[in-house]
Amino acid sequence: MIYTGTPPNPANCTMLMIKHATALLALSLAACGGDEDNTVVQPNPVPTHPALSQFLLKEYKSKEINLNTLLSNELLYQEFFLIEAKRNGSIETSINRYSSISSKDNLLDENQFDLINSSWKNTAINNDEAQYLTEDNWEKRGKAKVIAKGNDVILDYGNNAQVLVSAGSRDISHLPVVEIKYTAFKTALPAFPAGSQAYYLGYSPLKKTYYSSFGNPTAFASIDEWTNYHTTTGVNIAAKSSVCPFQFDLGRKTIVFSSNPDLSVKCDKKEQKYERIDVKQHQLLVITETDKVRNFNKDFYAIANGRLLEGYVQEPFELSPSGETLGTFRLEVKLNKIALNHLLKYSGQPLVQ
Repeated sequence: MIYTGTPPNPANCTMLMIKHATALLALSLAACGGDEDNTVVQPNPVPTHPALSQFLLKEYKSKEINLNTLLSNELLYQEFFLIEAKRNGSIETSINRYSSISSKDNLLDENQFDLINSSWKNTAINNDEAQYLTEDNWEKRGKAKVIAKGNDVILDYGNNAQVLVSAGSRDISHLPVVEIKYTAFKTALPAFPAGSQAYYLGYSPLKKTYYSSFGNPTAFASIDEWTNYHTTTGVNIAAKSSVCPFQFDLGRKTIVFSSNPDLSVKCDKKEQKYERIDVKQHQLLVITETDKVRNFNKDFYAIANGRLLEGYVQEPFELSPSGETLGTFRLEVKLNKIALNHLLKYSGQPLVQ
């Protein structure tokens, strides 16, 4: 999901993307000298860290680490929760799987452990349907090469898709679990034990990237054909991914929402602007205005290989001179084995050995 405004607390989510957030890291001007007439204003200092690294170190109270060295020598873990609604109205949450990442032979090694079946899956954590628009076509990304870049790493997936990953570490020994991770266990967990570490990993593309998270079969051959069929005088679109059915006002270049046929579902979405662009030989419909909180959570549509693709426009993360954050990034909060085993223990799951 893409958020607008002040970044959410990591206690409430473990993965996010931020776009055009409010100023967080404003650089101050230093003044020196004697009386008012002789005061000399010094220029802003040149940042010593890349923008994403600066942001993580400041926002999440983390310390600088060499991510390439860390991934080469240690497994980083992330847990996933299964949330179940019971007939009595209660909600039960448990950990049903966890993932690990590391670097082996300069390749990113991603694995998942399924606690229900007690088995490891040597597979990429990311959606199998995910595709990137390369120079010529929509393609699934390959296994990532890990390239050191200072304290950061570049994940090179081939097909002209590269992602910068910055990270900061934080000693979370004796800190409340809810401060680091959102956990809806039935009882409050004890604080993390000594030796617990959290790692805040921020992922951002090195250049503007069109990333399709999933797609559905379609009989339309082009975006123009699709929008012309679903105009305000044509057929409504009731997409599974949207709470509100929608149509296209071609003259005003606007997406218009209508009431959900299910009257119990409230639809209060506002109109959204869009533009039709061409990237190489590919047509994309890109949403140019979005709600701050939205259920219609897609930034573009495209048609390729008989599928209507939906995805995000990702842009490199930057800090403006005033400290405003621009571009997009995804945050993942990883844990070391000690911290993960703490959560597994109080979830009633076997520990990582």
